[in-house]
Amino acid sequence: MQQITMEISGMSCGSCVGAVRKALDAVPGAHADTVALGSATISYDATRTNPEAIAQAVRESGYEPLTDGAPSAATKAGAVPGGGCCCG
Repeated sequence: MQQITMEISGMSCGSCVGAVRKALDAVPGAHADTVALGSATISYDATRTNPEAIAQAVRESGYEPLTDGAPSAATKAGAVPGGGCCCG
């Protein structure tokens, strides 16, 4: 198993944490070890998935993985699918 830690933009409550955890655990070969506001640590089987697929699952859940500690152009433009937090 490999492990990555991913910063995630748009999370601001417990529901956000739950949504990201659910999305990460739905990726075949991945497991969300810890999910907190703004980040997640994920273990994954490199023969079944990869960091790009994991990041895509985060995007599809309505949040944005950060690149080099800065939001992507989509996040800056407010174009995060689903609008981010359910509270906003």
